Order: sequence, then C-alpha cells, then structure tokens
Amino acid sequence: MPEAAAGPWPANATFGSRGLSVAGVTAEGLARRYGTPLLVADEAHLRERARTFARLFPHPLYAVKAFTSHE
Repeated sequence: MPEAAAGPWPANATFGSRGLSVAGVTAEGLARRYGTPLLVADEAHLRERARTFARLFPHPLYAVKAFTSHE
C-alpha cells in the first residue's frame, strides 16, 4: 500500500513500491517521457487550494507599493 507523502508534496502524492507518484503518475515515468529537470504540478490539488483560499478570503485586499508616483 502506498504511503501518503508528507512535507511539500501535494495531497495526491504517494511513495510506494514504484517510487514517488503524483496523482497516480510515477515520477520515473514523467522523467522518462519529458526528461529532467522537470517541474510537476498536481492540477486537482492546486484547484482545491485555490477554492479553499477563495472561500476563506472572499473579499481580496490589494497592496500598493509605497511611493507609486511616476515623477
């Protein structure tokens, strides 16, 4: 049974007999297909985090850099 990954890994990452898998796709398979180095993002995890953020902060606030004058 694959073990859930801890730390910076997305919720759908697991470590098992096939090594690291993200959303059911092995890191080895991705590296073989696309080469390395490779940045992998779990779209389902990112979308879920974005929905959570939007729910927690429904009214965004925008920051303005100090001294925005064009002079």
